[in-house]
Amino acid sequence: MFTDTLRRNVMRSRIMADLWSSDLFEDLPDDISTERFTELYRIISFDILENILTIVPPEEAMVISMNMDHYLQIELLNQRFSIDIMDEFQREFVDTHGERLPTDEEFPELVAKFETEWSSTVKDYLDGLTPNQALEMTFNEWKETSE
Repeated sequence: MFTDTLRRNVMRSRIMADLWSSDLFEDLPDDISTERFTELYRIISFDILENILTIVPPEEAMVISMNMDHYLQIELLNQRFSIDIMDEFQREFVDTHGERLPTDEEFPELVAKFETEWSSTVKDYLDGLTPNQALEMTFNEWKETSE
């Protein structure tokens, strides 16, 4: 299982390069091509992920990698739909529950319940998909185009 977590770093580093390397193209010296820079970005991202996930205990590496996968999928979704899904979630949460929040003890349960309902509700800003559907579709599209 832990080995599978490390193997996925190839995919993670490719997503990271696809998402963020182009933001740095304008600062490239003329003698470095964007393709070469993207490849270097991917290699460096991979090495950093490998270092992080191999210096912590395997249980922590699993949690870190799961959170990283979720974060990268959200970033792909944000790019695909030109939105910030976390801002949308927060706005809809406040619209539903108001500015006044429950106690610290009640808050996690309230957010979890809202997230469950929210993530399976169709959103216009996701072209009529639910957040869960949009995350899955966006990630599958990325996999198809990157292979």
